[in-house]
Amino acid sequence: QEGQGTLPTFSSRTLSAPRFSLRIEVVEARNLPVNNAAEWPDSFAAISLLHQFTNVELLDHVAVSDTAGSQTLVHGKRIFGLKPQGRSQTRMHSLDPHWAETLTFSEVHALFPDVQDNEQRMRVWSQRARTLTSLDGHKVTVFFTLRHLDSEGPEGLIGRIHLMVKPGPTSDEWYSLTTQEGKQVLGKNGKASAVHLRISFGAEGLGAEGP
Repeated sequence: QEGQGTLPTFSSRTLSAPRFSLRIEVVEARNLPVNNAAEWPDSFAAISLLHQFTNVELLDHVAVSDTAGSQTLVHGKRIFGLKPQGRSQTRMHSLDPHWAETLTFSEVHALFPDVQDNEQRMRVWSQRARTLTSLDGHKVTVFFTLRHLDSEGPEGLIGRIHLMVKPGPTSDEWYSLTTQEGKQVLGKNGKASAVHLRISFGAEGLGAEGP
């Protein structure tokens, strides 16, 4: 019969793996604390994407001008400095800043998550601090820090969030900020400090769009 024994053909477009992207809209924050000089903060957001099992307790963001892989001691714990993949604009002198700013990511940090020895982990992370790989359909950890402008080291941190995300519908939620030690950040009014994020993660053209 005509066509018997022939194999179907597929275009390269059909066979290629889908490209994924993750979009984070930094909407606003509320109830932020005053800074160490008892002034209202000039705040900005810094964001990195990490392997889902990376130990974020040992990480903090450093300034773009600083060296990736730098290490500092915070309450006796060695903290690894990582340059953020994305940074928002700075909102000046506000305890309830508003951004409505969207950052888009297509790559994730290639830090090895499974190294148990701290000394070895720091050496490996130093080697891989600038290495990024393309996002795929697996879960990733969003590492988010809210910071004071022109503050260096741990005192520049207002609060942090880390959350695991996977491809799916857009989320629209408030997240409480915590300190490097995991304690809840409280604002000047004594209420919990929080940031409002909208997050969408999906194959490009199929689910990474906002609502």
